[in-house]
Amino acid sequence: MKLKKLIKPLITAILVTIIIITQPLRTVALTPSEINTIAERITVRISGANKGSGVIINNSNNIYTVLSNAHVIKNKGQYEVHTYDGRNYPIS
Repeated sequence: MKLKKLIKPLITAILVTIIIITQPLRTVALTPSEINTIAERITVRISGANKGSGVIINNSNNIYTVLSNAHVIKNKGQYEVHTYDGRNYPIS
C-alpha cells in the first residue's frame, strides 16, 4: 500500500526533473561591436629584435602576461609591448 502512495510523487518528481533539465539555457551573446572593443584592448604589438603581435591573457597586480608566437622573441634583445592606447611597456 505504501508503494502505491510513493509511485505518483516519484513519477511527478522525475517528470519535473526531466522538464527542468531539458530546458534550453539562455545565453546573452556579445554584439560584434563589443567583441571588436575587447579584441582591440587585448591585442598588442611587440617590437625589438623581431616584430610581431600578442594577446594579453592575464593581469595580476598590474603585471600583464602576453601570449605570442615563439618566433617573435626568439632572439635576445630588448622588446617593447605597444598597447591599443599608445602606451609602450618594456618586456621583462
